[in-house]
Amino acid sequence: MKPMIDEAKEAITRWEGEFQAMPEDVGNWVNGVNVGTMRGVTPVVLARFRGVPKETITRQTMMTVTLEEAAAIYVRLYIEAPRLDQLPWGPTTGVVADIGWGSGPVVGIRAAQLLSGAQVDGQIGPQTATTYADWLRRVGHAQSVEAMESWRKSFYRRLVEIRPKNARFLGGWINRANWYSAVPPTPWWNSWQPLPDLVEPPFPIAPVQVTSADLPGLPPMYMNRSFIVETGEELGWDSIIQAENDALDMVLRAIPVLGPALQVGRQIAGLFVRA
Repeated sequence: MKPMIDEAKEAITRWEGEFQAMPEDVGNWVNGVNVGTMRGVTPVVLARFRGVPKETITRQTMMTVTLEEAAAIYVRLYIEAPRLDQLPWGPTTGVVADIGWGSGPVVGIRAAQLLSGAQVDGQIGPQTATTYADWLRRVGHAQSVEAMESWRKSFYRRLVEIRPKNARFLGGWINRANWYSAVPPTPWWNSWQPLPDLVEPPFPIAPVQVTSADLPGLPPMYMNRSFIVETGEELGWDSIIQAENDALDMVLRAIPVLGPALQVGRQIAGLFVRA
């Protein structure tokens, strides 16, 4: 089975550059200073991972982030902290983690819950783990990955509809979604061969309440460039999670009318229409 740390390194190496300090990327800013981002890791996320005040992170500090540390951040804050490690580890859960790396863990979790038929609350608990594992066994690795890919593309397109300024990022978002595909097989899909067995998730799982101590306050690459965050100031986690939930609700309400591209996911889940 492909280790989590290898999945993280592959994603970062393939899709994240090294240092960048684009002024329009609000994730680069701390208290009005453009500190920059390294390997997809923002200064706020780095400070949280290292356990230091964000004000102590400088450009020189950011330049010290290695691939190994970035991958450790990916695993710790985007897989373990949101409890994706309590789901069966395989290519579909790898896609959920990558959505979370870019758009916030709640977005990835809610997509997985929606497609699998679990209660959509953005948190991993016993009900989500059981329902998600049953879904994977029912439809298999390839179909579940394709359902996630279709959902992901529609999510990104909806973000552009909501905020046209995001159009400049859409091509990159879609390319990344295409890379996480099983049909036709991509190098990423081939890296999962042989596919892991679809087994029961590790139990027991206690219900969890996610707090700002558990998850990054600012997603590193996508949503910090979108309508959710309009300034360079760090927002509290409650503001981020509420904005993500509101945005995702808008997207999910739009998905049923987006046409044939979602037919696979619709057939699998039958859950796109929400009140």
